[in-house]
Amino acid sequence: MRKIKPDLKERAKKELGLAGKKIVLLQGYFRRSKNFERVVRLFPKIADNVDDALLLIASAARRPEDIAYRDEFLEFVAKSRATDKIKVLPGPFSDERYDFILSSADVVVLPYLKGAQSGIMAHCLAFSKPMVVSSDIYALVDSIQKTRSGLVAGTDAELTGAIIKILTDKNLAKEFSDYARRYIEEHLSWQIISSKHMG
Repeated sequence: MRKIKPDLKERAKKELGLAGKKIVLLQGYFRRSKNFERVVRLFPKIADNVDDALLLIASAARRPEDIAYRDEFLEFVAKSRATDKIKVLPGPFSDERYDFILSSADVVVLPYLKGAQSGIMAHCLAFSKPMVVSSDIYALVDSIQKTRSGLVAGTDAELTGAIIKILTDKNLAKEFSDYARRYIEEHLSWQIISSKHMG
């Protein structure tokens, strides 16, 4: 895990041209299993309820077979009723750029259909970012329950409501951020990791 940096949210938003926006972030490689289109499909309703909400998609196609999906996905984004409130940042990104983009997020959504673990989730914890995860992935649900750093959503209505809740309830968002920070400090800090190996 890279060194945790201080919260750069407002600076990151400004430099990305997103100052004054509440950022819903989808980040990671383009893969059909990540189900990014679900959030794009639901985003008009989120934008209707949160005037300054913006969906930021930071992604790249890592494998040749993912290029066709990427192109299909970008066409889907272009047809969204809320396309003027969706921004796509094409990757790949350096480690520093990846971290900088993540710093801008108010909530990170992991709407995955399958998978056993998530590097994105680990970074979200390191950067104290509130998350919304799909109930379809047990490992993600288990991590959210252990860390208390976000909400689990099953239906489309639950996913939409969870994102809106975090964007509009500052106290809840701060609570999730604080729990994420505390979990890292108590379970994953370098001091704890080294003590386990040295003990």
